Amino acid sequence: MLKLAFDWTVTRKICMRQGGTDGRLLVITTGGTYVFAIGVTDSVGAYAEREYTVDIPVITKTSPLPRATQNVAYSTAITAQSPEPVTFTSTALPPGMKLHTATGFIAYLAGTTAIVGSFKFDITATDPVGRKYTKTYQLNVDNPLLVTTTDLPMAVKGTLYSTTLTGSGGYPPYTWSLDAGILPADLKLEAATGKISGIPKQQESQTITMTIHDSINRTTSKQLTLNVGNDLSLPALTLARGIIGTGYSTGLVVSGGAPPYRFYQTSGTLPPDITLNENTGLLSGTARALGVYPFNVTVYDAYNNPATTSFTIYVDPVFAITTNSLNTVVANTPYNQTLNVEGGTAPYTWSIVAGSLTSGLSLNSTTGVISGTPTTFVTQWVTIGVRDAGGQFISKQFIPPLTLHSTSMPNGLLNEYYSESLVVSGGLPLYLQSDRATANSLVARSKHRPYFRYAYRSGSDECRDHHYRQ
Repeated sequence: MLKLAFDWTVTRKICMRQGGTDGRLLVITTGGTYVFAIGVTDSVGAYAEREYTVDIPVITKTSPLPRATQNVAYSTAITAQSPEPVTFTSTALPPGMKLHTATGFIAYLAGTTAIVGSFKFDITATDPVGRKYTKTYQLNVDNPLLVTTTDLPMAVKGTLYSTTLTGSGGYPPYTWSLDAGILPADLKLEAATGKISGIPKQQESQTITMTIHDSINRTTSKQLTLNVGNDLSLPALTLARGIIGTGYSTGLVVSGGAPPYRFYQTSGTLPPDITLNENTGLLSGTARALGVYPFNVTVYDAYNNPATTSFTIYVDPVFAITTNSLNTVVANTPYNQTLNVEGGTAPYTWSIVAGSLTSGLSLNSTTGVISGTPTTFVTQWVTIGVRDAGGQFISKQFIPPLTLHSTSMPNGLLNEYYSESLVVSGGLPLYLQSDRATANSLVARSKHRPYFRYAYRSGSDECRDHHYRQ
């Protein structure tokens, strides 16, 4: 048998390697549609050539894929170039992602993943005759892009201000922009760093929207408020008065400046066991010694601006009515008694809380004086109260004043039996425990002197003597 030799050549080629004398095309390095010509020469020099077209499926989407964000819906198209529809398949995709075929030439990688990281996987396009093209992809999942600044520090008029906005997630580096509102006068934003700085000249408050941009143009915005305060001051005020042996608590009030504040006692003396809280300005403790205690406090704000003010704490005795009983009342005789109080803050206001005074007597609400001319008996207890300028209120119960209603006695005869009834009300009778207001009739006899002495002893062992000339 005669075997002829042919010399094969590819006269126009794209991404392929010649097969040699047997005419085979060994490798096509990329997918796509290839148009090429093949020529053949025999042993006697005859030559023939023909053009051919070969289609190889190819996926055109490049890698890495557009970046995804944790817990944010994601979708990107995967396209194939092929003369006929292809089927898309994949290896293990990132958690939460799926490959959805939309047409014979487009699929979508879509879903939401909660896992941050870098994931690699293969996607394969297969045409109806089984020709395949596989491509390896990388998908990077980032943390969400966030503005992490929660509050802007307060600025102070005339004081250098500087703060830097912060962000996280996304794909650094970041840039910043002011998308709504205006910054306080004389403050500026550096877009590359997020730094806000300057010296504000006036008190004001501005609400602004700051936007962070990452390197692949994702953005997130946040609304913030920037306040410019007045100069720091520690207003003078009258501090609450302390009461000996009683818990004390009152706070100093700051105006202007920028928190946080720090408080220091810089001179003078605080009452024993009362202290100043450095962080809150609260004066607290238990007053242990009576007296007047002047002292100075200096407060510093966040920019170390100082303000100093003088204060005084007065420690008073316990607020109490010191009058123990009401004086004896004699019917139709002018009466005057001043009630006394200790502690508290003048001026005081007096009042009848329960019961009533003897008819004809009244209580002066300003002075605490009981005065008048009694006209009738009193058979009930009376409760008297007093309120100081600071609002403290106390009261005390008094028994009805001991009242001697007999103002004269008839004449008697020497060495003759004498009998006269004396009428008393109020006080605390010795023998009548069930009714302290019952009037008492007493009988006395005098044989040798022109004077009669009657002594009435109350339940509190007090003695009141009245002398009558015969």
